[in-house]
Amino acid sequence: MSLVGKITALANIIRDKTDIDGEISLDAMPAAVSQVHGSEIPFIEGTLTSYTDLTSTKFKGYAFYSCTSLERVILPKATLVGRYGLWGCSSLTEVDVSSARTIYWAAFQNCKKLKSIDLPLCTHIETYGFDDCESLEWANLPLVQKIEGYGFYGCKSLKTLDLPSLTSVGGDAFALCTSLTTVSLAKQGGLSENMFNYCSALTTVDIPSAVSMKANAFRGCTSLARLDLPKITTLAAATCFTGCTSLETLIFRDESTVVDIKSTTALQDTKIAQGTGYVYVPSSLYDSYLAHDNWVNYSAQLRKIEDYPDICNPA
Repeated sequence: MSLVGKITALANIIRDKTDIDGEISLDAMPAAVSQVHGSEIPFIEGTLTSYTDLTSTKFKGYAFYSCTSLERVILPKATLVGRYGLWGCSSLTEVDVSSARTIYWAAFQNCKKLKSIDLPLCTHIETYGFDDCESLEWANLPLVQKIEGYGFYGCKSLKTLDLPSLTSVGGDAFALCTSLTTVSLAKQGGLSENMFNYCSALTTVDIPSAVSMKANAFRGCTSLARLDLPKITTLAAATCFTGCTSLETLIFRDESTVVDIKSTTALQDTKIAQGTGYVYVPSSLYDSYLAHDNWVNYSAQLRKIEDYPDICNPA
């Protein structure tokens, strides 16, 4: 471990002994350092491989920051994982923080060997929470309501996501999850900027509550062929589907309004624009779609949902 890493580890122990979360004053250090005992030396030296505490509810920020030899952490009663708590623990393969309600900023960032995470009580994942956990294949997040920007950015081994409670998601939250094939977001009301940017394996998306879509939401999703958006009312940018070269079926089911498409080039990379794909809309709004200025480029590809039950029935 580098000198900076050792100083950081020592500071973390001092924070724990003095109950200080922020900067440590010089006056506070001597007394705290004198309490550092032999069992903590492997942590300071960076040779710690396993840590277990079955009773503590604390998991402070920077607790195991850049402990590159750490392989196992068992803290089943911890109610949170503090900011940078396991940042850079590149050997970590096993972790139990099953009581955590909040994963703070960059808590698991760069945990490159971590393959699974079980968070049955978690409701909030802050920015960079699991950023660049490149081996992460599975995440249990049944109660998560909010994932901030870059929450799972670059988790290139993650294959499926079922987030039944999610209602708020930041930009780039799942960008570059290049193995992600299936996503279910039952309550999510919008698709944030770059949300699935370059998720090149994505084929199945269930987002029944989404009403709006921002720039680059599906940019580079080259395997996405069919997208059913039952409540969508706005495509807020020309780049929502940039690079979606397989997209051939787009279904809009909302009967209250024509989907507001902000650019005539919003579908330019899709099979719809090439004349071999179609946009299916309610028959009651079909004429309104034909008359809409920004749908005029795709008028020949518009079809009435009711006329194609074999295509438009839920997948």
